[in-house]
Amino acid sequence: MVVGIDVLRLTNDLDFYPASSTSPPSPPPTDAFLSPRSQSLCVDTASGEDVFSLREIGVKNALGIYRKAALPLVMSGLPHRIPFSSDTFDFVFVGRGRFDVFPRPLDVVAEIEIVTQPRGHVVFHVKANDSYSFNSFMELFDKCVLLRMHDVDGFQNHLPRVREIVLQKESGVAIHRHLVRKDKGGTSRKCIVPEYSQKLVAHAE
Repeated sequence: MVVGIDVLRLTNDLDFYPASSTSPPSPPPTDAFLSPRSQSLCVDTASGEDVFSLREIGVKNALGIYRKAALPLVMSGLPHRIPFSSDTFDFVFVGRGRFDVFPRPLDVVAEIEIVTQPRGHVVFHVKANDSYSFNSFMELFDKCVLLRMHDVDGFQNHLPRVREIVLQKESGVAIHRHLVRKDKGGTSRKCIVPEYSQKLVAHAE
């Protein structure tokens, strides 16, 4: 059985620095997205396959959430109600095109931005790979900026291609969950898609 193959490929692509068993781990470079010391969250992972894969390659502080717990890898939690406090994780992963089918994407993004530490990384594997979908996706984010985006081979027969989007939460940003939820009713987020982001999309297409 192949489990969590998208996470395994992700760590190959995204500057993963494995732990050494013979010497103390050294600090990862400043552009590293994932390290053995990362506090990592996998969102909406039913059986914890993503979490298992991360732990297998040395990221011991990885866990997941799903509506039904599958301990010890997965805690009970919904994507739009992540059961952790602000600035808990420095790496958040949403794989296998799950984000495309979330019924409340804005709420999910708000929760992810809350629990991600400043300068922490958020990685999505999404199904849609056109410019309109990308711009709509970026509109959802208030506190994260695009680092890179590219299309990769899919990991299942029904998902032949996925778009991998890597974001980073801006430093010096404090988000309070109760204020975010209170503000949702009447706030319209303005989309600011930098020119370099648009060029990334055009190149990928």
